[in-house]
Amino acid sequence: MSEKEIFSIYTHILQLLKQRRLADVFNKLQPLLDELQDWNYINRKEELETVYRNLLQYAVLGVNDPQQQLIFNQLLENLYDLVSDVKEALLIRISSRVEYAQKRYVQITPVRFEELVNALELGASHHALGELLTTGLQDDGEKATQFAIEHEQHLLAIFNFIWLSGKWSTNEKQLIIKLLQSSEIDTTDRSVIISAITLSLLRNFYPSKFTLLLTYAEHTELEVKQRVIVGIALIIARYAERIQLNESCMNQLKLLCDKKAFQQELESIVMQLVRTSETESITKRIREEIMPDVIRLTPMMKDKMDSDSFKMDELNDKNPEWQELLEESGIADKLHEFGELQMDGADVYVSTFAALKSFPFFQNTMNWLLPFDPKHSTIRTLFENKKSLFAAMMRSPFLCNSDKYSFCLSLKQMPLAQQNMMTSNFNAESEQVEEMIKEETLTQPDTRAKTVANQYIQDLYRLYTLHSRKHELTNPLQEVLSIYKTPLFTLLFPTNESRQQLAEFYFSKDLYVEALEQFEILQKDVHTAEHFQKIGYCHQQLNQILPAIETYEQADLLQPQNRWTMRRLAYCFKRVGNYEKALMYYDQCAKLAPENRQILLQIGHCQIELKRYDEAIATYFKADYLSPDDLKIQRIIAWSYLLAGKITEACNYYEKLIATSTESIDYLNAGHAHWVAGDTEKALSLYRKSAENSPSKNHFLTAFFNDKKHLLSFGILEEDFSLWYDALHYQL
Repeated sequence: MSEKEIFSIYTHILQLLKQRRLADVFNKLQPLLDELQDWNYINRKEELETVYRNLLQYAVLGVNDPQQQLIFNQLLENLYDLVSDVKEALLIRISSRVEYAQKRYVQITPVRFEELVNALELGASHHALGELLTTGLQDDGEKATQFAIEHEQHLLAIFNFIWLSGKWSTNEKQLIIKLLQSSEIDTTDRSVIISAITLSLLRNFYPSKFTLLLTYAEHTELEVKQRVIVGIALIIARYAERIQLNESCMNQLKLLCDKKAFQQELESIVMQLVRTSETESITKRIREEIMPDVIRLTPMMKDKMDSDSFKMDELNDKNPEWQELLEESGIADKLHEFGELQMDGADVYVSTFAALKSFPFFQNTMNWLLPFDPKHSTIRTLFENKKSLFAAMMRSPFLCNSDKYSFCLSLKQMPLAQQNMMTSNFNAESEQVEEMIKEETLTQPDTRAKTVANQYIQDLYRLYTLHSRKHELTNPLQEVLSIYKTPLFTLLFPTNESRQQLAEFYFSKDLYVEALEQFEILQKDVHTAEHFQKIGYCHQQLNQILPAIETYEQADLLQPQNRWTMRRLAYCFKRVGNYEKALMYYDQCAKLAPENRQILLQIGHCQIELKRYDEAIATYFKADYLSPDDLKIQRIIAWSYLLAGKITEACNYYEKLIATSTESIDYLNAGHAHWVAGDTEKALSLYRKSAENSPSKNHFLTAFFNDKKHLLSFGILEEDFSLWYDALHYQL
């Protein structure tokens, strides 16, 4: 059986378990057991199936058993465990995925966990001693580097052991608790251990691991606490059904959720996790919109700086023409938008550092999630003579830990002069950012916590999207998008206010499917026009036009004469071809904004579709009065004259239009008008000009042929059209 087949059957079984179709689960599990050929698992399956058969028999006989639901939940939990264990056992045998390959290696070279724990604690002491020798006794740093390497190796061994572990023994759990509480290790080590527990749980759910994670949800060290809460959110998003079955997990989780501080932090982190869904689109915009313009403008800026340098009174003065150049090009707005995204916590540097994840440093999974430490053996030499860089890296809130390591590793490969220049630039920017952060902290005390959580979430994002073997990893960040569908959602977001906040967050990130589901759930308690407007807008963005109309009409009833609602109703009615209704709402909008050119154009369009040509012409003339130099409006008026059968007026208007326009489309339509008027010589001349201004001969002929239906409606005979088409084909 292939790895793909195992995952396919496993996924199907999870769906059956969620639907409580246990008989089907037992049947579907059998092929996996046949493949595994392990009596222990076969026996566990038979015992559970016997319990289930007895439970069914009692239920059919109508026996009133107060313990029935409890027994069923226990059976379900045990079945979840069995299915996971069977899947793991099969994948350890055959899977080439990085985690299973490493797990096989660990099995071949077993090590006692207690020895690893002792080694880490001892190594942490040596590491601290090495730093003391370097700073206090002016040691050359070799001993400190040696101790650091040993400590990192011990930490990696601990990380891999926990990450790849199955069900913990009582002794193993006690050792992990001892390690997390140890005064010998620091915040970095504890953070790494928490990440290892999280990754282990994401691979397979074990209640004892989850309850341990919950225990540290209020840890005094901010970095540890934020990693724990991120882990809790990810585990709930993936395993809510299983958590709900375990009484110990539920009791502990409920106790935490009863505390307002934890509740607020969890809600905030869920939203930060949801934000990762927009990272790809933001990266695309930066790559395709912002950076090309910046690159294009750079030579122009350089020329300005060189040619205008004599105008500068002082070396630090900035020529105002540079700012004008930025503003005129539109780049100033884009850079401002980039800055706002950055301050909002958006992940704007993924593409910048994507190419810097090929260093050997990132071959170990642990290092993707390692808190940034300037004393790490791979980068410590970089900071020996760069104290300013040390400070800048530590206080930078916009670079996640992973990207800081990438930056430092790439900096080490640069010549010294370039290193100094990069360090100076980075430090200057960092000082500006720090001032902004200080100001924000005064009004938002939780800024530091959000920054730490956001950096960790960005580390996770890079692990699951930039790792060289990312196709082997199941990205848990994507699952948080649907956390509102889990049975624990009301526990995490217990109030309408918190659910409304999440719905608004989905809406602000253009996640209309998720926002719509949330808004509709809240609809029974919220009856405002704004709420219905947002539901309607979600439907509209999802191309669900009829439900959008229905919801917008409800908003219109609650708040009549709202211009925003009426314009959306008009647009939607126009989309479904109901031009009478669309015109009615556009007319109402025009009463509120009589000089709005766009509304007038839409009114004219509806009148054209309803064949009320004279009204349409009058409407377009009003729009033309408001924007007398707009060739698009003049083009529409000329075409409307043609549709109305006012050929002379159409010809005159096209003559006026082509006096100022050289667009191929204007010559083409003018040719149509003169052909319909009977002036074939003039028509032919205009068609030639249209062809001359077209990108190609074929482009013109295609446009001419596409207007066939209009020409036939103007009275041109079909046989004449065919002759003219061929004549133009030869003449051009």
